[in-house]
This record gives sequence, C-alpha cells and structure tokens, in this order.
Amino acid sequence: MSDTVIKFIPANPRFVPKKEAINEAELWIRSLTSCCEIKSILTDEIRFIDQGENFQSIICPLCLDEISLDWWSDAMEKASENHFDNLSVIVPCCYRETSLNNLQYHWNAGFARFSIEIMNPTNEEVTRNIKTLENILSCFVKKVDAYY
Repeated sequence: MSDTVIKFIPANPRFVPKKEAINEAELWIRSLTSCCEIKSILTDEIRFIDQGENFQSIICPLCLDEISLDWWSDAMEKASENHFDNLSVIVPCCYRETSLNNLQYHWNAGFARFSIEIMNPTNEEVTRNIKTLENILSCFVKKVDAYY
C-alpha cells in the first residue's frame, strides 16, 4: 500500500522550535485530524526533506530555468559531505549564488533539522490553518507533500 505523508518544516533549515511548541503543535494537529500517525522528527544535523514519488523538477529561483538533475545530484553530494551545513551553490544556468533550500522544487522539498509529519491524513485542515501552525512553532513553515 502507498502512503501519503504531509511534512511541515521550518523555512529556515537551522530553526528548531522549543519542545513545548512542538508538543502544542502535535496536540493541535491531533485536534484537527481523526487519522493517522503524527510524528515530530528532530535531528542534530540538517537533512533533505523529500517529496518521494512526487518529485518532478527543480527550477532556479533567480532566472527560472530548469536545473538538471545531474547538476543537482552533484551539488547535493557535495553539500552532504558537511552534513548540509552549507547549502550555498552557484547555479549553472545564470551563474549566481543561491541556496539548495531556495531552489524551487516541484513538488515542494526543503532542508530542516525539524519536521512534523502526518501519515495518510484524512483532511486538509492543518494546511488550511497553516498560519496557526506557524504561530505555535514561532516560524514560517514549508509544506512538503510526499508520496511513497
């Protein structure tokens, strides 16, 4: 059976919410959904938060050209050598500096030390109320829709 996982991550890859905020966010999500498994993941290092089979393409945020998967794979490998501590890259399309986190992933993806993940959600209430989640966690969040 395939799984859909909605992942919410801080827009800033280094940001980690306070423990109390994480607990409050989990309780708030549980109050909106009758599903599913909800888990918070906190790691010591930044990690790539992927979209699974929903991965389609990557666009440069500066010139809007499509980024080749070969270049991206090489950039990811290089960044992983320092545990994604430095996400800065020079994109091959316009030779300007940006971040792997700022690339436009279709579907969304990103980098984070913290995520809240909802397995096989039964509704979109959390997404519709994303500002509340941002207020609870004290940060802007990105939503990553993953399919495995």
